[in-house]
Amino acid sequence: MDFATLGFITMALMGLITGEAVLNANTLSVAISVPPRVADMGFTRPAAEEIFAAEVKRIVNAPSTISRPSMRISSRKSVVGVLSEALQLGGLTTAIQDLFGQDTVRVTGALLREGESYRLVLTVSDRDSIPIQLDIRRDDNDVVAVLRDGATATFERVAPYRVALSRFLAGIKGDPAQLARSRVDTRNALRLPVQRGRESEWAGLNTLDALHHLMANDTREASASFRRAYADPSISAGAKAIGETNYAFMAINSRQPAEALRHARAARDHLAGSKAPLWNLDAYIDVCEGLAAWAAGDTGSAERLLVGAAQKMPRDETPLVYLVQLYSSLNRTEAAGTARTRLEQSTSFSGEIPAMALTLFWIDPKTGAIERRSR
Repeated sequence: MDFATLGFITMALMGLITGEAVLNANTLSVAISVPPRVADMGFTRPAAEEIFAAEVKRIVNAPSTISRPSMRISSRKSVVGVLSEALQLGGLTTAIQDLFGQDTVRVTGALLREGESYRLVLTVSDRDSIPIQLDIRRDDNDVVAVLRDGATATFERVAPYRVALSRFLAGIKGDPAQLARSRVDTRNALRLPVQRGRESEWAGLNTLDALHHLMANDTREASASFRRAYADPSISAGAKAIGETNYAFMAINSRQPAEALRHARAARDHLAGSKAPLWNLDAYIDVCEGLAAWAAGDTGSAERLLVGAAQKMPRDETPLVYLVQLYSSLNRTEAAGTARTRLEQSTSFSGEIPAMALTLFWIDPKTGAIERRSR
């Protein structure tokens, strides 16, 4: 092989590896070793890493405008990974990511068997922080549980918002213990200084804090936390859209319909600039503006917006509940009956967008009274 051909192949391979490094930014890289005595029982390294990865995916699965990390585990090899390993270039992807300052979190661990119990020793590191040492132990011989505990402990350190949000979602679906843990997680995380590049997570934590205050009927503290959540101009357009709906919700609660309308319309403007809006966000903004219009006495606009929302998400109970109430208040018995029939066929539950108060609470547009949704 001549030098020109060799040089071309080398440059092509370097390009592939550099491309992989860029594509795998914002990645959680996981490598867990398993001793032979555990592997001989059939519990291999790929199995351990897949269980860890599955728990991480569960934690980050809650709907959010904050991007979720992708997963990369050492036992899964990409084509580029196989080539770089064969040529002993395994550390090059990491080096390129470090050079360009890309955000990666690396988890390296060892699963140990001590008598009848399991122990998971982890080192968690990223570009901006001192590596964290975690030591997870269980005495119940549950190897799957120790790996899940390790995934949760990792995210409690590197992405506390994701853990708090996951527990919050479990809580609003009926697990009071998880809701209480989310409250503690949120408070603890907010005591820490804001890390550079993590402003969106800070906004998420303050939003959770506000929602916990609403559940305690503390609307004053809820409003203050919502203000802190969306004060940073660097947060995404999608997050700003949700923030404006929360401002509108609190304005209806404080019986300021003009302010509520202003915020609801601002939410629509931010939504137009959002690259990847959450599912049904535009319909919920219709509901928000419809309630604000109703609070301002414009029942015609309220009906139009609520009907539009019901068309956009026909299986969701939210606009239908308000339409039944609106038609009943206007003595439009037939229209109220039609909306009620559709409502009886709905299958939605509260918290579809858990950062939005509108999906977690009912609000009376005339009095501002708030009531937590039961489903």
